[in-house]
Amino acid sequence: MTKMKIQTNLRIEPQLRDQLQKAADASGSSVTREITERLEKSFSAPQHHDEALDSPEANAIGAVLLEAIYAAGHNAGGLSTSSAGGSKTWHNNPYAYDQVCKAVATVMDRLRPPGAVKLPIKSPNDAPEMFEHIGARVADGILLEIADVDDPSAPASPYDDTARARHLKELLGPLGERLKNHEASNHSKEG
Repeated sequence: MTKMKIQTNLRIEPQLRDQLQKAADASGSSVTREITERLEKSFSAPQHHDEALDSPEANAIGAVLLEAIYAAGHNAGGLSTSSAGGSKTWHNNPYAYDQVCKAVATVMDRLRPPGAVKLPIKSPNDAPEMFEHIGARVADGILLEIADVDDPSAPASPYDDTARARHLKELLGPLGERLKNHEASNHSKEG
């Protein structure tokens, strides 16, 4: 049974129409299908991504990081393989990937607010190591959720966000397998 569809009129700038047409041609679909898929994705994506970038400054940092990732990955990937194809698959090239990590670290370091880092310890009972590593622990928690989202035997996270984990796992595609491999190699090092 097919879903009933309604027709709607939409006025857009010619430049946007051209972009939609190019994207539709590249994916072998119609402009209508391209618009529909993009709208559906915008409603299915976790909404807190928008909240995380709710300030112009956070959006600017995100945009600079994306540019740095793109430029470092494409340059290092192309240089290390001497091919245009290498620039598109930088995420599978250890050298190029390392250069992207360095680019991200450089951007974040250069945009660091002035002043000394002070741990937000409020009482003598607060554990400094909890505050020192919160960023890494949050990232590890998100990555673990992604790795375990479809594993019924995985322990539940106290910050469980299954919708976010599924969305991010879908975005990662085959790259998501690295999370399982990383988790397995960490367990073998510990044992």
